Amino acid sequence: MLELVDEFRHTPGTHPLWAEAWSFEAVAPDLSWGLYARLTLTPEHAWWWSVIVRQDEPLLLVRDQHLDVPRGFEVRGAGLWADLTCHEAMQRWQVNFEGFAVALDDPRDAYGAERGDRTAVEFEFEWEATASPFAIHDGYGQRCAVTGDAQIVGSGGVAVDEPVSGYRDHTWGVVDWWTHEWVRVEGAPAQDAVIRPELSGGVLIEPVAGHGRRRLERAASVIVDADGVTRVGWAEWNRAT
Repeated sequence: MLELVDEFRHTPGTHPLWAEAWSFEAVAPDLSWGLYARLTLTPEHAWWWSVIVRQDEPLLLVRDQHLDVPRGFEVRGAGLWADLTCHEAMQRWQVNFEGFAVALDDPRDAYGAERGDRTAVEFEFEWEATASPFAIHDGYGQRCAVTGDAQIVGSGGVAVDEPVSGYRDHTWGVVDWWTHEWVRVEGAPAQDAVIRPELSGGVLIEPVAGHGRRRLERAASVIVDADGVTRVGWAEWNRAT
């Protein structure tokens, strides 16, 4: 049974692959853009990922697995400041970021050297619940309405005045990226869904606790559910490098 306190941090486990993560996603209805952000806390480090994808524009990637573990939800690093704010448990979260992303003309470079132009990015988005949370593996997910904006130096940015559909989840426990491969949509296995990737925006997971690198492929996609309903959202494929 979920409780409001579950929104917040849990006592870390002792397993070297234990992690707790808060993830946030949004995709424009016309697939002109998509974004996601994720804060992960491990026993030794905090991770921050944020990605913005837009049609006919470079992938904007921020990825750091070596941040100090914060007391709350605010993390800082070289050219990176990010903060999560829970305005109302199980109802509304805000995600803020200021820093530099690497602009990748080829999204596949996210799994390699990540070489591209250093681009200043600032965003502030809110995820407000449109449904009750539901159980997923090691946590829960929730569908949301998303508003906010992103300022991107050298381009027009992203402005979301009318809410778009989004998703967030919160997980905690042992996260083994290496034993199994998977395909997921909104945190759940996508066994019967038809997925058409449109805007690629994956990340590379660096070696952890003796395990090698791992490639997490993600894309803002058209998704046709088993019941025939068509929607947009983020899909992910956990694959070996």
